[in-house]
Amino acid sequence: MKKIKGGILLTRATVDTSSVNPTEKTFDVVFATETPVYRSTYWADESFYEILQCDKKSIRAERLDNGVVPFVDNHGTYTILNQFGRCIAWTIKDKECRATIQYSDQDSKADLWKDIESSKITGISAGYRVWKYERVPDKDPKKPPVYRAVDWELFEISMVPVPADYMSSVRSEDEQNGNEIEIINYKQNRSVMEPEEILEKQRQAAEAERKRGKEIRTAVRSANLPEIFADELIERSEGGKPLTMEAVRAAITEKQAAPAPLSAEDITRALENEHKRSGEIRTAARAAGLPDEFTDELIARKVGKDFISVDAAKAAILDKMAEMDVNIAARGAGGGANAKGDERTAIINAMSEGMMQRAQPGSVQKLYSLDETTKTRAMDVRAHDYKYMSFIDIARSVLTLNGVPGVQSMSSSEVAKRALDTTDLPDLFTTTVKRFLRLNYEPVVPEWMQYSRQVPADDFRVKTGVKFDQAVTFEELDEEGEYKESNMMSDEKATIQLQTFARSFGISRKVIINDDLGILTNIPRNIGIGARQFQSRKFWNMIINGTTTTLCPDGQPLFCAAHNNYASGKNASTITDPSLSAGRTAMRRQKSPQGNELLVVPKFLLVPPELQTTAEKFLRLIYPTTTQNVNLWSGLVPDTNVYFTNAQQWYMVADPGETTVDGMVHSYLTGQEGLYTESYMDKKTDKLIIKARLDFACAAWGYSGWYMNAGAAAVGV
Repeated sequence: MKKIKGGILLTRATVDTSSVNPTEKTFDVVFATETPVYRSTYWADESFYEILQCDKKSIRAERLDNGVVPFVDNHGTYTILNQFGRCIAWTIKDKECRATIQYSDQDSKADLWKDIESSKITGISAGYRVWKYERVPDKDPKKPPVYRAVDWELFEISMVPVPADYMSSVRSEDEQNGNEIEIINYKQNRSVMEPEEILEKQRQAAEAERKRGKEIRTAVRSANLPEIFADELIERSEGGKPLTMEAVRAAITEKQAAPAPLSAEDITRALENEHKRSGEIRTAARAAGLPDEFTDELIARKVGKDFISVDAAKAAILDKMAEMDVNIAARGAGGGANAKGDERTAIINAMSEGMMQRAQPGSVQKLYSLDETTKTRAMDVRAHDYKYMSFIDIARSVLTLNGVPGVQSMSSSEVAKRALDTTDLPDLFTTTVKRFLRLNYEPVVPEWMQYSRQVPADDFRVKTGVKFDQAVTFEELDEEGEYKESNMMSDEKATIQLQTFARSFGISRKVIINDDLGILTNIPRNIGIGARQFQSRKFWNMIINGTTTTLCPDGQPLFCAAHNNYASGKNASTITDPSLSAGRTAMRRQKSPQGNELLVVPKFLLVPPELQTTAEKFLRLIYPTTTQNVNLWSGLVPDTNVYFTNAQQWYMVADPGETTVDGMVHSYLTGQEGLYTESYMDKKTDKLIIKARLDFACAAWGYSGWYMNAGAAAVGV
């Protein structure tokens, strides 16, 4: 025999819907049967099958007989406000323990009765204590024994959103204050491993998995296949079990099989995909402010036999930014201001992950996939403890973490207020909102960035461009001649000045009490998307208004006859060989104010959606059989812009990274590139205020790299 300290156990109960009496407000539940239930509790050192002995000699019936077993909300026996009725009668029949519940007559609880009456609330759970078990070992020593509860007592019956699992137990009291459980025949035919044996089994299983992973990686490398394929094989399963090495070798052989010969259409598609891949990588690298040498190396980088993917390239760009100490705004999350060590920080992080998973399943994995260093990171195991918790439950957990006494007896309003007064709950909400903002802001690089050069800005003062005061030419140097300096000066007319654009929203006690998940998903999504669209409109409005209000440093409109970059009137035309040729010639003939050739080459053809099909057909790469069939314009990259409101106008643009002339420029505040967030507590309103800020500006510093054709209606496509 053994005596141990235990606590409240939970099990599912069932509602007899046919017993609901609307007039008397009563209904029956089955709170126990003699069906064996598998359990693994915190106080027992072995797993077992539990049977609740359903007879009157085994049940302590004082509470049931006196009608003091409460019907409560979510096992909340710590306050009378959680009680919604009580057990008024009970009986045992056919090895089932049944209880009749009398529901409350209070008006404030009438709505829940309607849900019970209409069978909308069916989740029921029973809490009980066991005082004595009779342990019966199985004939097979490898199987768990049976614990027959021969002395037990019902404490409460609860409405719950998700019925308690059969294996659940509540550690409502510590082991010193828990009830003492007597187990008869405890040492008889012990079959369950001791803790040391369990740890050794776990260690052996982990070692076997490491060995399996190493063997798979070795086999994949020997076959000259990419490392990512090894990751896939390690994670792949058949029939719920990991792949055997035999199955792994078969998969490797299949992967090595020679591909079918490519058709001309396949080759065309491959070239188009490659063009798109390299373009997206170059756009992302430039948006991050990285040098062209790194971009070229990244485009040419291979993983196994394949070129690096866009996603992998973006991860490499983030790594490079980290090396250069350029941090993406809203990246990462920290613990509360009162954090005490790594364990406390880890708990706060697990709470944030749980809130994210509840608000948007799969968002945690998407967040970590943005970084190379975290893309294979799994959600914290402890996050599963929080992903079904409401905001008010999270707030209770935060107060408990801070050592606040009497948390379970506080009202929801008091819990919300006191938790907001800590640093942990505001930090937790701020961190989670930042993460959702990042998910909705970072993954998409704006299309306009590939047409603009970023100008650094350390403050909000006016920034000016740089120009030469004379032609930069080389002159013959005599034997004792002097080097002549090409002086540079600020171009006072080419200016840009950061402006701040911001929005804020508050998280109040009401939001927490009402468990409003939209504060985590809808608002950050709208702000993230809105920030991207706001910048796009600012940039493209400069182009759209290029013939009127968008002025270059010389005081002329961006597109005008003086700049030789505007085809209008009789010179306007739809996309044709002559019109493209005229545009290219005009760009090639551009010169500096000193009369030097600028060597501008058009790279992009920008069109409104109405001309997308025309442009793509005209620029499509073909394989000619005769000279006259050669497509001279296949080197131009077509791009469609939804912000263009004129259905006929089209543009030719040089690549800002491949030309020495200035065109469109943009700026962010250094160190806070993109969307930046911060928060503070407003003590007057008891609100957590989260601010999303964008320090941004764009301007036209030159015109030589842009050409506009006013267009004409196309006759057919």
